[in-house]
Amino acid sequence: MNFSKNLPNFTLYEKKNIYLIFFLPISLLINSTFTNITTFLIICIFLLDCKRDKKIFFLKDRNFYFLIGFNIYLILNSVLTGINSDSLIRAVGFFRYILLAYAIYYYLNINNRQYEKVIFKFWTFVFIVVTIDLIFEYIFGFNLLKFQSNYEGRLASFTGDELKIGGFYFAFIMISTIFIKNYNNRIFYIFFIIFLTVSLLIGERSNFIKIFFMSFLFFLLLKNISFYKKIISILFITIISCFIIYNSELLKNRFYDSTIDLFTLEFSKTRSNHICQYNTGIEVFKDNPIFGVGLKKYRLESWKEKYAHPKPDGNVHYCGSTHPHQVHFEILSELGIVGYILLIGYFIYFIFKNLKKFKNNDDDYALVSTLFILASLLPIIPSGSFFTSYTATLFWINYSIALRNFKTFD
Repeated sequence: MNFSKNLPNFTLYEKKNIYLIFFLPISLLINSTFTNITTFLIICIFLLDCKRDKKIFFLKDRNFYFLIGFNIYLILNSVLTGINSDSLIRAVGFFRYILLAYAIYYYLNINNRQYEKVIFKFWTFVFIVVTIDLIFEYIFGFNLLKFQSNYEGRLASFTGDELKIGGFYFAFIMISTIFIKNYNNRIFYIFFIIFLTVSLLIGERSNFIKIFFMSFLFFLLLKNISFYKKIISILFITIISCFIIYNSELLKNRFYDSTIDLFTLEFSKTRSNHICQYNTGIEVFKDNPIFGVGLKKYRLESWKEKYAHPKPDGNVHYCGSTHPHQVHFEILSELGIVGYILLIGYFIYFIFKNLKKFKNNDDDYALVSTLFILASLLPIIPSGSFFTSYTATLFWINYSIALRNFKTFD
């Protein structure tokens, strides 16, 4: 598939960055080092383009100033909670995600969005390759590169032992679905059913719940289809999901029994360790309610003796980890109530404004990316660390697309 012929005759810098943006999803499938290098190069070329055009457009956007304000809080928080090199580096490094979001936004919108279609086309191509690979792995037990999961009931695909393909699928499923919908509305439903089924077969309960939630709202809000078609679509994705889960003992255990534990907040060592981690996150927050323990310091704090949980046999169980495995508990425990109000308060505003703007336009890309942000912030549901390279890059890619509703670029 030749994507080069679709690129208009723009500058060498622009073309280089388009290829880097092409590569961004692939870098996520390789490792964090490739992702960080790709991100760094995208930002550098983007800033060179802004300097050449003498137009730093993002300085006109109030969202940019809020994110800068939050970044400053991260740095101050790292100092106030006790200087730690890892914490300070991560706090300063958060700035790259702000620039990455505006860089992707820039190239999606430049010259009347001439790059948009080819970027989404390539991302969808990568997503379909990943989908084929996951189906292959589900059938044969290993993927096209001979990678295989070391966890029963989970698929690994190109991420290998890291078992984080569910996050990738969650981030790109609706972007790819919208591209196919715009390309050929007749096959849109067929591909969506395939994507939804594969997201379930991956075996990552939390990401599937988020995908299902996002899909439910998408069909509910989708324009240009009748109310009855919306209801039929929602019922169909519900029925097919329940049917697949019911006919698999592994999926039934992961999606029913473990979910009951989560929503009843009961910890069972034979089922899920998440509730124990949640409790530790809550306890760390209670001990450090204003500013938290500091960015990336939870991994040290959570292993302290005072957070050990007693067991019936008289021993203790430690639930320390790199993060509490739930985005709200992570922000509360590491950044305190101040950081939580700043970040979550902003995203509530951002989501509300975007959904309100959708009433007056038909930008499905902005809609699904906004729904991704909303689904990423669901309470109780387990999540990866919000500030790690992998999760953060996926999040800010979607943020950059949702940002288009604010019409920052002109």
